[in-house]
Amino acid sequence: MRNTASLALICLLGLAGCNRPAEPRTEHYFETHEADRKSVIDQCKNADRQYQPQEECGSAMRADYIVTMKRDNSAN
Repeated sequence: MRNTASLALICLLGLAGCNRPAEPRTEHYFETHEADRKSVIDQCKNADRQYQPQEECGSAMRADYIVTMKRDNSAN
């Protein structure tokens, strides 16, 4: 009986970890992943601030600005 209770506890703890939200992607990530950056920016603009995690909105928008500035500077 004790082994069954221990096994059940281990399973419950394992499942509890599955519900953790993923870490928000970073500005650097979005600088190097254009499709993801554009997708997140579109979701942020169209979702009336309901997109989660909201931190990704800022990271994607800052990365887009940085990429645009680098592109503009290299064109000159």
